[in-house]
Amino acid sequence: MSQERRPEAVPAAARPGEEVTVSMDRLPYAAVYIGFGALGGNHQLLTQEETDANGLLSATVRLPDWATPDLKHFFFLAGFDQRPFATSHEFHVADEDGVFRVDGEITDEGLACPTLRNGDDRLYTLEGNADGIAPGDRVVLRATLAAEPACAEGVAIEVRDARVR
Repeated sequence: MSQERRPEAVPAAARPGEEVTVSMDRLPYAAVYIGFGALGGNHQLLTQEETDANGLLSATVRLPDWATPDLKHFFFLAGFDQRPFATSHEFHVADEDGVFRVDGEITDEGLACPTLRNGDDRLYTLEGNADGIAPGDRVVLRATLAAEPACAEGVAIEVRDARVR
């Protein structure tokens, strides 16, 4: 599904049961369902909210207990018919230590931090243990969200370990 605008989930990773804020602007004034799903797994409508008069939707939801770190997850917005019309970038479900998996290609974005782009072209800036990887490498990272990011672009993650595929 190609789309210009996507719902945004903040933070970009969380453990099951933790709260995440989902938002999107420039929507028609309407009631909108916010749902969560996994590719090859469960899908669930979490809440129904109304956009404001300016077309902004923003709601805090709790990550379902069934979410697991081994699948690719996303938030979605659905209309009154409950059919999704917009999906977020991949949302990372973290384990009990806050560690999640990111896979993609190391890129050279000309930034101060090393970078990675995943399958849906989301940019990550890498901090921590990024030794031994170079632009063009396809990698699987185990990481956490960076507490105090050195680079403001993309999703800043603290790499725990990297494996070249």
